[in-house]
Amino acid sequence: ARAIPDFDHDVQRCMDEGFTRFILDTHDLTYISSAGIGSLMRLSQNLARLGGEIVLLPPPDKIYAIFELLDFTKVLKFVETKEQAVEALRENG
Repeated sequence: ARAIPDFDHDVQRCMDEGFTRFILDTHDLTYISSAGIGSLMRLSQNLARLGGEIVLLPPPDKIYAIFELLDFTKVLKFVETKEQAVEALRENG
């Protein structure tokens, strides 16, 4: 139950230090709650307001299917490799 508040706190600390571009590796994710999805969406919106963004390395298929079902794959950017994530952030930064 502490994972989301800890994640939000850590990300906010990074943003307070001026970071606005994030790569999130979700390939080991085995579960995501509605609170977790909400946290990612808030992060995406907050970063967009600051001219930044988040790029995600894809989670396992069953988790990715949840993002697809909710149409969040249209809002969140997923790429296959860390190199692609870095390149995506360079292109938009």
